[in-house]
Amino acid sequence: MSRRASEGSTVNSPVTAIRAFCLDCTCGSSKEVELCTAPKCPLWRYRFGKRPETAEAKGRIIDPAKFVAVRG
Repeated sequence: MSRRASEGSTVNSPVTAIRAFCLDCTCGSSKEVELCTAPKCPLWRYRFGKRPETAEAKGRIIDPAKFVAVRG
C-alpha cells in the first residue's frame, strides 16, 4: 500500500516522496501513475517509487517512447 504525504504519513526517502507526488497528481490512482503521459516531467522516471535501475532489474523496463511501463 502506498503512503501519501498529503495524508500526513511519513515519507522516508526522496523516491517515496516522488511516488507520493505522482499519486497526488493522478488523484491517487496507481494505474494512472503507470500510464502517465508526461515523460518530460523530471520526476517521470521515478514515478514507481523506485530508482529506475532498480525497476529495470526487477523486470519493469521504463520505455519513454511508449509513455508507459513495459513489463518484461
